[in-house]
Amino acid sequence: MSQGLWSHQQKLVDRAFETAQAIFHEPRLGKTRTICRQIRRLELDRVLIVCPKTVASVWMEEARIGGLPATDLSDGKLSERVLPKAGLVVTNYDAVSYLLPWLLNWKPQMVVADESHKIKNHTAKRSKALHKLGRVAQYRRILSGTPDPQSYFDYFSQYKFLAPDIFGEKVTPFREAYCIHHHIWKSKIVGYHNLDSLRLKLFSVADRLRRVDATSVPPVQDVIRRVDLPASAKDLYARLTTEFLSEQPRIDATHALTRMLRLQQITAGFVEIDGQEKFKHDAKIQAVVGELEGFDKKAVVFYRFKAEGKAIKEALNKEFGEGTAEQIGGDTPGEHRQSILSRFDRDALPRVLVAQEALAEGVSMKAANLAIFTTCSFNYAAHVQARDRIWDDKNPLVYVYLVVPGTIDETVMKAISKKQSASEMMLDIGFARSVYGNVEDEVRGE
Repeated sequence: MSQGLWSHQQKLVDRAFETAQAIFHEPRLGKTRTICRQIRRLELDRVLIVCPKTVASVWMEEARIGGLPATDLSDGKLSERVLPKAGLVVTNYDAVSYLLPWLLNWKPQMVVADESHKIKNHTAKRSKALHKLGRVAQYRRILSGTPDPQSYFDYFSQYKFLAPDIFGEKVTPFREAYCIHHHIWKSKIVGYHNLDSLRLKLFSVADRLRRVDATSVPPVQDVIRRVDLPASAKDLYARLTTEFLSEQPRIDATHALTRMLRLQQITAGFVEIDGQEKFKHDAKIQAVVGELEGFDKKAVVFYRFKAEGKAIKEALNKEFGEGTAEQIGGDTPGEHRQSILSRFDRDALPRVLVAQEALAEGVSMKAANLAIFTTCSFNYAAHVQARDRIWDDKNPLVYVYLVVPGTIDETVMKAISKKQSASEMMLDIGFARSVYGNVEDEVRGE
């Protein structure tokens, strides 16, 4: 470390005068602190940070540590958010298009797109807003550990903001230069070419660093625990499987993802129809309790469904004592969520953080070295973000997956192992074969 920075951070601070930088460092390597030090080095007084709402508090804390005056405009009514005359302003992606007229008039000297894969869709309002802001800012930064979660095409929009001269501002030349499209469905990308040229242009302004290359990283262990469903759940899964197959659904995202989600609810233990609970079992909840029996360190349990998370928290507090577990989900207010995260990293309790996987992006859960996934998201990028939240530079990192054999759980695990989303895999190889396989035989014991 040098002056509170790792060597890789110091190198980027020394290059602060570069107008465009893509920092593709894996999570937990200090991208936020690096940018704050660059701001101090450049002596800027109007800086805009655009980030997911869950990450805003991280930027505010880092700005406080770095002595930078900062204003958080990531929460509250849009009409009541007022820009300060100067300082570091943090706002969320969903607000930036609404605030655009005021931001353009404010003329930020630097604009930072944190988790820049959020602007991978070049036609989205948030992306178009960032493209315009990029034209008025002298310095531009994009930060992401997963800049291409779905496709190399994801780089186009990010670089249109960062350095439009690299790939141009028109999408068609980029597609023609690097993407191979399906001969019938022209919008579907089936492959890529000229990748050496693509990489050369990407890394003309990009810096990539993995944790294993930056510091001493302990071993990582992935564990798959088989969980058996009760007979009633097996019967329901089989009935829905037969029903879905008999309908011979069209292979599109709307139909297939809805059915995948319903099957996943069965393995999770909670099925809701029109907001009413229709089915319940605790197979995975008991597996979580068993996994944490005798474990005296900090752990994170990632879940997907609201009822699932609530039940896990209640079961852990009942088994190990009140206060053992706290839960954060989509309905947890921002300030309360940050308070829980801070106490988890700082205090003895809570010992277990029960967190919705979709909310893991950009937050710190570094006190834990064990993560348990009860029901994984279909989104591979979101899953990677969740994995990267735990951090321990002295002990092995352990990831436990609870999987019901012969079900949608195995489809998701297969997608994760191939580093793609479950929905993408489903569309690639066919819905029935991907989701069901031989599941009818398995659940019936044939």
